[in-house]
This record gives sequence, C-alpha cells and structure tokens, in this order.
Amino acid sequence: LRQVIPRTSLFLMPVARDAGKIDYDYLSIGGNAGFEIVKDLEEKIIKETVDSSVSLLNASAPPSGHFTVVLDPGMTGTFAHESFGHGCEADQIVRKRSYLVPYFGKRMGFEKLSICDDGTVAGGNGSFLFDDEGVKSKKNYILKNGVLESFLHERFSASLMNTEPTGNGRRESFLRKLFVRMTNTYVEPSDYGLDEMIEEIDNGVMLVHSLSGMEDPLAGGMELKSKKGYLIEKGRIGRTLSTLTLTENVPDFIASIDAVGTKDQFDTEIGTCGKGYEDFIPVGDGGVFIRGRAVVGQG
Repeated sequence: LRQVIPRTSLFLMPVARDAGKIDYDYLSIGGNAGFEIVKDLEEKIIKETVDSSVSLLNASAPPSGHFTVVLDPGMTGTFAHESFGHGCEADQIVRKRSYLVPYFGKRMGFEKLSICDDGTVAGGNGSFLFDDEGVKSKKNYILKNGVLESFLHERFSASLMNTEPTGNGRRESFLRKLFVRMTNTYVEPSDYGLDEMIEEIDNGVMLVHSLSGMEDPLAGGMELKSKKGYLIEKGRIGRTLSTLTLTENVPDFIASIDAVGTKDQFDTEIGTCGKGYEDFIPVGDGGVFIRGRAVVGQG
C-alpha cells in the first residue's frame, strides 16, 4: 500500500502596538492541499486578522465565575480533541486509564450532540486513505446523539476488546512506535443558528480563537485557553475580552451543552498532536458553535 499526502499550512500573526502595549491575534490555515491554500487567501481575511490584533489592545479582562459560554468552531475542536478525544483512545481504555470507561454505552449529553473522529474529511489535515497498519480510514462516531457509542482503535486494542480497528493506528515515522491516534475530531452540525444561541443568553461569554488545550484522559479535567472573547449581555455581543481560560469536568460540560450550530458554521483547523515521547502527527479538529456552562477565568 502506498499513499502520497501533500500538506500545506500558513500561520499569520500580526502584532499590534500602541503606547507600550503589545498584543496579537492570528490566522492559521492549511490541510491536505497544495500551495493554492496560500495563493487563494483573500485580502479581507488578512485585514480582519490585523483589525482583530488592533482591537485586542483595548480588550477588557474577562470576568471570573461560572457562566453560560459559547465556543467558536476552533474552540469546539480543541474541546473535542484535547478534553474528550484523548479519553476515547482505546490504549487508555484497556489500561483503565480513561475517565470514560464507566460511561460506555450510556447517555452523556442531549440527543443533538454528536462527536466524530473522521479520517475522510476532504482536505482535512488529519485525513488519509489508510492508517499506518493499512486499515482504511473512515468516519467514527464516538459520541452519537448524546450516547458514548465507541472508542478509537488500532489492531491490537481492537483485538483485546473484541471489536474492529477504526483506522486510528498512526506513527510519526517508521522510526517511531505506533499508537492509537486521532485524525480529524469534530462536533457534528445540528440546528442552532448563532444569533439564536446568543439571544437566549442573559449573561455569558463567547470564546474565540483557540490557543491551547490540556489533555487529562485519566481524571477528565478540561482546560481550554482562547486568545479572545466577547461578553454577552441580554442577548447581545458586548465588549471584547482578552485571553480567557475555560475549566470544567468534561462529563459535566458535555451534560451542560444545550445548543449545537448549523452546517454553514462548520470549520476545521490544523494542528499536530503529541503522544509518547514527543511523537507528533498531523491532525485536524473543529466543528460548529456550541453552547454550554463552564468556569471562565483570566488566561
């Protein structure tokens, strides 16, 4: 078996400075494609990134406490990959090192919430024809209609659990050990418009432009950081907020999600994922806007 996968990525970080204060926002694009990703980049998108960097110079510190929160597709993807996805990797399951073991086959969220790991996403940074064990890539529902339906497997974990491999056996190179790894992990679209999602919030926070996420497959802790946010007051977007941190217990956050956005919001972002001893592979994550409840603090 042989596959050739071109991957191109572009990272743009305009730095704004005024009266000794410095801040930045960023644009990150890429995936399984060629230089057309760079060539076809529209000038207005670059300008929006520059304007966002400038706007952060006057951003307010975020509030602290338990809030209704709206996550943009990038933040949603970081949640799906870091907070939820790592606990679904079956090498953690067979070692009883995942907080998700007792939830298998049970309802965790409402019926419109589905989380997938999909190696077939067109242009996805984590897409391929077959994994490093020769298993054909496919779309795997991990959480389907709110129920924890399956885990992610390579051949060995699948044999131990008497199931089929899911196309998630991946390695950085032939010099590295093969692990169960994600591909493109995302929240599947549903039926909530963004305006509708915001209008129903009296006091909340929107988090945009993911910076990082912490994995905690053993205990199920969630820690996400966003570069930027907005205060939501009486159903309207308010002032711009500087770097925010979002924390919660993952099962509690999943149970709190009550709105999932529409397919026109869907987007995936590029990244790399480490496992073992700095063993990095290309992945994608994303989805749509989602609404839930969690603890917000200053980043």
